[in-house]
Amino acid sequence: MAAGKAVLAHLNRKDHLVFAATHDLELTDLLSESFSNYHFTEIIKDNQLSFDYRLKAGILKNTNAIKILEINGYPDVVVEEAKRQSRAMMEEKGNNEIA
Repeated sequence: MAAGKAVLAHLNRKDHLVFAATHDLELTDLLSESFSNYHFTEIIKDNQLSFDYRLKAGILKNTNAIKILEINGYPDVVVEEAKRQSRAMMEEKGNNEIA
């Protein structure tokens, strides 16, 4: 996280135009004063993942990693542990939505 922030902050100096893609929501928080955030959202229907490829303003508020585990047949013990970890992380940040 620290390295990503340092590199992006360095690239974003002066007249540079910088685009970066990340799955690290913490990094978007760290760079929120110097970068604008945009995201894509997915649609999961009948255990199929698809995207509308429309760029939307702001930070993505939900994630799809746990659902992708389920779709790909990961063991229930892995999925449930991921959900437990997600709840704990969200509670720590003051957000009760499951990622």
